[in-house]
Amino acid sequence: MTDDEVRFDIPAQPLVTALRAYSEATGLAVLIDDSLTQGRQSPGVRGLFDPADALRELLAGTGLRAQYAAHGGFTVIPDTRPGAETNLSFAGSTSEDAHDDTPSFVEENYARELQAQVTAALCASATTRPGTFRLAMQLWITGTGTVDKVNLLDTTGNDGSDRAIASAVRSVHLSPPPAAMPQPVTLLLRPRTPGKADPCTGVSAREPA
Repeated sequence: MTDDEVRFDIPAQPLVTALRAYSEATGLAVLIDDSLTQGRQSPGVRGLFDPADALRELLAGTGLRAQYAAHGGFTVIPDTRPGAETNLSFAGSTSEDAHDDTPSFVEENYARELQAQVTAALCASATTRPGTFRLAMQLWITGTGTVDKVNLLDTTGNDGSDRAIASAVRSVHLSPPPAAMPQPVTLLLRPRTPGKADPCTGVSAREPA
């Protein structure tokens, strides 16, 4: 076992819950498009793996691949490389039909912008500093790039912190979202794994393009 290997015990299950278990095991934040993961099953991963190798195993056969972003996080995007396979199943549509609704390259860039801006907003206060809590939230973004609504899917265990986090996220201003981007967007944040870089190191908010 190397210093970078992690022991995984993630059984086959719906992809969205498998990705959350992966986040728990590695400390990597996951930005999930609910419509993209819906209906997809992960084969799971068990044993000692480098996190990147484990993620490839977790996504095998789903038709998705990882797109890494700054600050120790990633999103999943359609795998359009030759030979990519999928076990996608959508009610009322074929897998070919489903690809019409998958995120474009513009949406991938938007996910990275969203993660960077949310991280910067949370890093502005010790109360909301990411890496010190675990939280899942849904965001609705207006056509002008403001966060219209934040729905916390769980809690940090402190009502004041929950309110401060939701307020900080609502203060984020982004570029206008791609017209076809599914909403809400689910953002997962979790405590920093010991030995991993502080997500707030060198973080500063940037103006939307």
